[in-house]
Amino acid sequence: AAVRYLALAHAMALQRASRVVDAEQLHQQGLLSEAEWTALEPSPNPSLGVCLWVAHLFQHCASCGLLPHPSSLPALHRGLSSLCSAAGQLQMLPTAPLPLCYVHLLSFAVHFYLLFQVSAVGGYINTTYFDPTLDSQTRGFAITWAYFAVVFWVLCFEGLLAMHVLLGNPFGDGVLDLPRELHSRD
Repeated sequence: AAVRYLALAHAMALQRASRVVDAEQLHQQGLLSEAEWTALEPSPNPSLGVCLWVAHLFQHCASCGLLPHPSSLPALHRGLSSLCSAAGQLQMLPTAPLPLCYVHLLSFAVHFYLLFQVSAVGGYINTTYFDPTLDSQTRGFAITWAYFAVVFWVLCFEGLLAMHVLLGNPFGDGVLDLPRELHSRD
């Protein structure tokens, strides 16, 4: 029962990190019964409730003499405490906002770089347009290539900024999100 409860706490922590707790999926995996879900559902943090169940189970095993050594109980509680602490940190990660100065600094750096690139390409176009040694076909090709290069750079860096926003909540059901089901199966 303790191993199932620990697996349940882990699966719930991963699901809660994606802001969705799917009791049906946990039930299909054999981790959660209907009676357990009824007891956990009102809780604001169901995985913490499961950790408390495991602690009570350890205490019951110690009182019945099922543990091999009397010092096993504190070691089990320390391990459980570190597991619950890690689950709490995992749940807090997607809801913790990035520092505002970091977001602005990244956005400023990307947009400054793009402005610099556009200025450099503008200088290239100016030089190419007024170069008397180039014929009109070569000049047109060079200017067209410069415009495509600017569009490419803008799309790449705006995509990086979009990925920055996406990583604010890495778990979910979206196409680009990490699949939470793969992390909760083990």
